[in-house]
Amino acid sequence: MLLAVNTLLKDTRDSNPTIRALALKTLCSLDHEAFAEHRLRSINDGLKDSSSYVRRAAVMCTLNLDKEDLSTLKDSGIVNKMYELIRDSDPIVVVNCLMTLEEILKSEGGVVLNRKMVGYVLKRLDSFTTWGLVYVSKLLLKYKPTSEEEVLDMMNVLDPLLAHNSVSITSNSLQLFLHLVEDMPQLKDQIFQRCQNVFLALFTSGNTELTAVSIKFLEQHLDYLPQLFTGNHRTLFCRLKDPVYLKVQKLHLLCGLINMENFTEILDEIVLHCTNKDTEVSLCAISCMKRLVKEWPDVAEVLLKAFVKLMKSEKDHVVSNTLQMLVTLPIEMMQNIPSLAEQLCDIAGSLTQEDGIMAALYLMGKLNNASDGVLPVVENFMENYQDLSPKVKSQLLVTGVQLLCQRPAEFQPVVGELLDLCIQDSDRDLVEQARFYYMVIEQDPDNGMDIFSSI
Repeated sequence: MLLAVNTLLKDTRDSNPTIRALALKTLCSLDHEAFAEHRLRSINDGLKDSSSYVRRAAVMCTLNLDKEDLSTLKDSGIVNKMYELIRDSDPIVVVNCLMTLEEILKSEGGVVLNRKMVGYVLKRLDSFTTWGLVYVSKLLLKYKPTSEEEVLDMMNVLDPLLAHNSVSITSNSLQLFLHLVEDMPQLKDQIFQRCQNVFLALFTSGNTELTAVSIKFLEQHLDYLPQLFTGNHRTLFCRLKDPVYLKVQKLHLLCGLINMENFTEILDEIVLHCTNKDTEVSLCAISCMKRLVKEWPDVAEVLLKAFVKLMKSEKDHVVSNTLQMLVTLPIEMMQNIPSLAEQLCDIAGSLTQEDGIMAALYLMGKLNNASDGVLPVVENFMENYQDLSPKVKSQLLVTGVQLLCQRPAEFQPVVGELLDLCIQDSDRDLVEQARFYYMVIEQDPDNGMDIFSSI
């Protein structure tokens, strides 16, 4: 072990900077007490090396030190030396120092940024690598300018980054600008307009991963998106080759961009995907429709008629998704949907998805104008009782009791038989539910009716 230590120490003084750097990295990466006493001295020497490659390695080697060495590191003057190296001639050394200080001083709030340091870093922006620009723009979020003049000076220097060809740099720079103008909200629209072309070019580039990341970022700033995409909302329309997750993201974002000018076009795009072959996309589009019903009451009637059309679809998942969305609407709004009760009775028997069946049963129990065809539907489910899942059986019981409250004479025999089936079921939760309903109805029918009608 002693021979290894001596060899590495000798290599740290080699004439070749590559060997010096590799020896320093090896010395700091080996977790053995024989190397411990030589690490700090070797790092200190590396920070003063004439080769930028060795200085880069020395800065990064401090991250390999364990907690005991880190406490000693702060007392050894190496931290101060790294603060000095922020003014190093090599841009990678500068970024490495900032990153390392941020990690080492994490318990103290990270690297301390002052006006002089920020000014120096801003002057060096042109020399930084793409990764360096990403990190520096993120780190500058910690700094709060003291005057409006300083804010404008920083924005002038950072302005080219808003139009950078790297999405990461553009996104981080946009966040930094929004941070700088926190007290000047009147400038925010201009900032988004400045980086408009970058995002529009990205959305038309066909790069699905970058598009998805950008949409995720833009969703945090929905208030400013209508200005950003004025007249350009078509760039967000779904493409045939887009993966499912990207189509879902685009539909959600389009729903947030809708206004009087683009309402028809965006609505047509959403309706188109309501019948998409992918269940997740279909559910998302129908969910957007539901959101528009609530946010645009003036056109709610038209949108509700669209739901009726979707219920006539031959695709089971489309009908199921539509019913699941209808369940979340206020009952008063559903009462205004023409022929909803009749249509529910027509499609209930043909549904195959559990969520769709449960939604249909729920709506049958909630609609006060339930169709005369509800009774045969309930009886049909009871005939196939053994084939139903526990969740569907539970919802069937709830629906039966609710219909009993609305039309007691017609549904009393059916609900009695349904309670018997549920009490004899193998599912303990369903048995307890049925016994509770029976007990309430038997002991206090009037109050029981009031309780069940509000379920």
